[in-house]
Amino acid sequence: MTCWRYITLDATGTLLRPREHIGRSYVAHWQRVAGVSLGSERRRAAEGQVAARFLPVFRELARRSPNFGRATASDSAFAWWRALILDVMPADELAPHSMAVRDRFARELYDFYATADAWHVFEDVAPALQAWRDAGVTLGVISNFDERLPRVLDELALLQSFDVVSTSWHHGVLKPSTQIFERTFLALARGRRPARVLHVGDDITRDYEGARAAGADARWLWRRSVGDSQAERTADARDREQRVPAAHTVTTLLDLVVSTASGER
Repeated sequence: MTCWRYITLDATGTLLRPREHIGRSYVAHWQRVAGVSLGSERRRAAEGQVAARFLPVFRELARRSPNFGRATASDSAFAWWRALILDVMPADELAPHSMAVRDRFARELYDFYATADAWHVFEDVAPALQAWRDAGVTLGVISNFDERLPRVLDELALLQSFDVVSTSWHHGVLKPSTQIFERTFLALARGRRPARVLHVGDDITRDYEGARAAGADARWLWRRSVGDSQAERTADARDREQRVPAAHTVTTLLDLVVSTASGER
């Protein structure tokens, strides 16, 4: 069998993750911008609220205004993220401060997540990218991300490894839509319909099933989280077995370096 000629990767959860716990990061920025110093108990409570509210608020905003508000935004997802940031923060912490302080907090936090300081690159990423480039593989990124992703990748010294970086923000369509995959594959192959394409990502629906629906090979990257409970791990395993063949599940990108070198698909 021939090896993959093109490989695309998801960003968050595949190449990188937030360096710091979301609650800790938000509250630390708030203290600095607002000029306050929270006691340890109050700080932990604020961090806990941010952590607990983040995903529910994110999902609700995504339902009401998909793709970071792209349909009504001009050139930035800031307004969408500002709404989320101020919603997840404890109201009693925000209340004594002016709207100008709140706006500055949201803006500085938004800008922070466009820098290398905000992100951790998984340890397998650099060696995998280097091995693929050495093997002549053309690489791309396909991510449900806003306009900051190219800057993030650049600051993390990853951008130069990719020939194409496709974001849902740029294309106006989210994974798992086949459109974002098909457009990226055409861009990678310079306008031709490419063969031997692989997409790798950590979300079964958006990455694995989306890429396969677009006619590509796909692998689901399962980065096992030590923090998951036994019940969550069992539920994940059952779901994975039903939706992803074991041969299409990898736990590190380096598994695919071996596959590429040996010509496996």
